Amino acid sequence: MIGFVALATLPFWLFYKLTKNKTQYIAWKILGAQQILLIVLIALIHCGEINVYGEWMHKLSVRVFNHLINPDEVFRSATFGNYIFFFIYLTIEVGVGIWLLRKIFPFKAHTIQSSWKHSLVIVPFCGFLGGLSFLSARGGWQPIPIGINSAMYSQNSVLNDISVNSTYFFIHSLWLYGKVDLDKYLAQTDVEEATKFVTEIMAYEKEHTNFFLTTTRPNIVVIVLESWAVDAISHTGLHDGTTPHFDQLIKEGVYFSKFYAAAGTSEIGNAAIFGGYPALPQVSLTLHPDKSRKLKSLNQTLKEEGYYASYLFGGDLKYGNIGGYFLDHQFDRVEDENDFDPSLKRGILNVYDHDLYHKFFQNINTSPKPFMQIAFTGSTHSPYDIPAKWKDFWDGEEAGIMNSIRYADHALHEFLMSCKAQPWYENTLFIMVADHGRTTPLNNNAIAEPYFRIPLLFWGPTIQEEYKGYTHNRIAMQSDIVATLLNQMQITSTDYPWSRDVMSPTYHEFAVYSSSLGYGWKDTEGNFFYYMNAERFVINEFEAHLHEIKLSNCRKFLKALWQEFKEL
Repeated sequence: MIGFVALATLPFWLFYKLTKNKTQYIAWKILGAQQILLIVLIALIHCGEINVYGEWMHKLSVRVFNHLINPDEVFRSATFGNYIFFFIYLTIEVGVGIWLLRKIFPFKAHTIQSSWKHSLVIVPFCGFLGGLSFLSARGGWQPIPIGINSAMYSQNSVLNDISVNSTYFFIHSLWLYGKVDLDKYLAQTDVEEATKFVTEIMAYEKEHTNFFLTTTRPNIVVIVLESWAVDAISHTGLHDGTTPHFDQLIKEGVYFSKFYAAAGTSEIGNAAIFGGYPALPQVSLTLHPDKSRKLKSLNQTLKEEGYYASYLFGGDLKYGNIGGYFLDHQFDRVEDENDFDPSLKRGILNVYDHDLYHKFFQNINTSPKPFMQIAFTGSTHSPYDIPAKWKDFWDGEEAGIMNSIRYADHALHEFLMSCKAQPWYENTLFIMVADHGRTTPLNNNAIAEPYFRIPLLFWGPTIQEEYKGYTHNRIAMQSDIVATLLNQMQITSTDYPWSRDVMSPTYHEFAVYSSSLGYGWKDTEGNFFYYMNAERFVINEFEAHLHEIKLSNCRKFLKALWQEFKEL
């Protein structure tokens, strides 16, 4: 945050340094006023947060403006003590801030004879300070800048909130709010009508007999496969030899062939997989801790059944605040690249998959039981850092992803072979699912339906014999995993209203997927992708008389989801 403050100050400081005489005196006063304004604004954020935290249980965010536009609500809900303490805090912080400012930078213009020689020194020096401030603001040279998650370390959300810089958090929430304007793009859809539609389309018969597990309390191993698209898997017959081991697993497990990612980024995929929450355009749930905390995740429901939960990633969990999301949802252990042996050879963004699985295997072996152990792979993420011997299988278009998936398939196979020799294996369910799709040699369009189509496989010794090799050919999406798994475990929960048990024969087949630019809809009659900004279909495979009907259905679904999100 100091880096950002310094960047905001540099233009005023440069203006002061490059002027002289009376103009310089004015410039010095402007610089002082700018500093005082920053002090007051930061103090207002701090003091406001102290007052509202007890009620909101999250840091001060842009949500405060929703209350300030109705001052009557604020005045009636605040106590006399709130007012007193607010102004006490504010007076002390602003007073101390201005006192320090006067000590460090006396409000008295210094006489500097500005000249072209002087400017030749000051301008480059200012550029150097700007670079240093920028480096400080992003937290170093690493590929992913530090974010909210960089300060989070505990399962206790209060401790995490204390550790996160309040000004940074508030500005971050303001920036996110400025990016999201779904009311503008969904204005033609009535909220009540949308809610009614969602109630109808999400209704289905919960009771059924399609149970594929041999036990209701298996150990659970979830492997989130980075960027695995269905089109890249050789099981589809589109390519030969890319995933021979995964192809065999499909013959031994329960495979979902028409399964769709919620969006195109990892943090949204993880929230959909474990939170049962679909995606909204332009919105990443994990970047809104104040809202995501109000929603359950799978591990919290399983914790009530005595499960231990752990999450492991070979890269940086600051990305998309994924680590913060899982800490907020009380995972017992959350680990990323910082918890690996630093001497390991690794790629730019993460450790190699075989090293990830090695540590994952050790974690499982030492885990309390029953457990839900999760690993998020990374070698199939660009720039596709994999061992050299795996780089020559594919030499055409999209060679990076195809070669890396072949390597990832081999690493997955070695891990599963190691698991088979362990005593916990016989009571374990393995779930393999991609976080999102990507382009492949047969599809280079990031908004086409095949881009969002990903694999989901339930596999292991806890699959009933009659279901081994079963392929589920009905449309489903990432957010459906939670309800499907819980129903297989015969656990009743009402905490995931956006998640469907897709083993029920009566659920409505459809999938919604989103990007920052628009949204898509897939059902048994076709699919489309609609650009919000351009207000037009860029892909539409429905018959002409269905265009507006399907668009209206998708908008209703998103409107109801957006309305709930705003009210969280």
